[in-house]
Amino acid sequence: MQALFIDSDGREYSEDDVYRALSAVGAGDCETIFLHSDIMLGTPAKGFRRREYVGAFYRALERLNVKYLIAPTFTYSFCNNESFDVNKSPTSMGTLNEFIRKQPNRYRTDDPLLSMSVPIELKENFPLSEIIP
Repeated sequence: MQALFIDSDGREYSEDDVYRALSAVGAGDCETIFLHSDIMLGTPAKGFRRREYVGAFYRALERLNVKYLIAPTFTYSFCNNESFDVNKSPTSMGTLNEFIRKQPNRYRTDDPLLSMSVPIELKENFPLSEIIP
């Protein structure tokens, strides 16, 4: 399989290596994973576009067959006195979390500070935030 990234010793890692590493730490044994990562692992291998690179990490996560993948999609809009659009405001939590947020069948909570991207089937467990006057 094609190298995904290269570590400081020159060793190449593929999507399969990422999957095996996640499996080795028991990630595949979980029902829910809360993923907080910006995937800054070594140097990206040449030939990948950003979407392809992030997509390979996402595919490795999907292969774990975890029931629920939850990712923070914080924007800190509230703290920065910025407007927040639950559908359009990009997350400040990294490329992989933004990729996850944009996947089909995802729901983003309506919190302008600490929003989460959750599977649509968990929507009822993450209601819209209440506005305090």
